[in-house]
Amino acid sequence: MRTAPRLALAVLVVAAVVAVAIGVASWGMGAVADGSQSSSSQSSSSQSSSSQSFGTEAVAPHGPGWTAWGVRPDGTPLRWDPCRPIEWVVRSSDPPWLVDVATTALSQVGDEAGVTFRHVGIDDGPIGADRGTADDDRWQPVVVTLASRDRDSWLAEDDRALAVPVVVDDVFVTGQVLLADDVVLAPDFSSRDRSWGATLLHEGAHLVGLDHVDDPDQLLYPYPVPGPAVFGSGDHDGLAALRADGSCLDPGPVRDLHLPTPQRPGSSPMSTPP
Repeated sequence: MRTAPRLALAVLVVAAVVAVAIGVASWGMGAVADGSQSSSSQSSSSQSSSSQSFGTEAVAPHGPGWTAWGVRPDGTPLRWDPCRPIEWVVRSSDPPWLVDVATTALSQVGDEAGVTFRHVGIDDGPIGADRGTADDDRWQPVVVTLASRDRDSWLAEDDRALAVPVVVDDVFVTGQVLLADDVVLAPDFSSRDRSWGATLLHEGAHLVGLDHVDDPDQLLYPYPVPGPAVFGSGDHDGLAALRADGSCLDPGPVRDLHLPTPQRPGSSPMSTPP
């Protein structure tokens, strides 16, 4: 087992009428037990922890200790429709602890971001680009699952987890949270850098719309430094900023859109027809 694994890779997929664009941000190149990073890790992170604004050239909403993935036309952060529960599933191959830990993490994220996560069972359909965005007349539920490092899952050699939120017409509609099945972490919230609970809190915050920040006191910091598996003050403020004013958000008709393979840090963003 690597002593300094990358903790996470978060991917924002923005699906529009004319294009599908991919942006990439990673969590944790070269973190070690004492929280230090090597000079090569710091150099890599200057690329991997950066991300794009999506769908607009406007600066994403941000504040002390937090920043959003992107901005809606009205200047508010990209977010989910607060009037629609975010349904999520696991696969039949997943261990029993995953539902318990993910339920706790996503419930906290949802409570703070003003959305409701609802576990709806098992879905053994494809993951990665083969999953698509819709199933018949509904948006695909978010899949939270352990996955192997293969082309289908998008997990690279040094990824611990992958979050893929999908935006259609400036509204999140579905997503994926993939956890590398060859990484051994505690199935609880015992520590920030050594537990799946902290990873799912981090990935859940990406899923609802938060990006990384250059503040080691926040769980959205790009490195898995030691400490308690809890959000920092900036994380709390960012999640609160994602709350809508009570009105529903409309992503338009349900549609099955192709998800291109995410580009890795340092590579050029990709744009392809839907």
